[in-house]
Amino acid sequence: DRNSLPQLGIHVEKMRYSGRDGCNNISGGVIELDKQLIRFGISAGTRMMCEDMTIPDQFNATLPEVRSWEIHENDLQFLDADGREVMQLHKID
Repeated sequence: DRNSLPQLGIHVEKMRYSGRDGCNNISGGVIELDKQLIRFGISAGTRMMCEDMTIPDQFNATLPEVRSWEIHENDLQFLDADGREVMQLHKID
């Protein structure tokens, strides 16, 4: 089910992000963004309890760890402060 997968839209001109964590809608500010670095602010979101919260909990715990990004074809990779991949998202639109 596509709605159970995290989805993230980054609105560069507004320095905001929005999407779904796999269960709840989320949104927040982008603190830092350039051709290599990105930092997400604290997210606000709905508070529904889904049957399996494993993916939403992992997504929400990982987002604050993101410090940089890379694009490889249709995949957006988020890296932590040590340059390790902590999340990979696939372009869907």
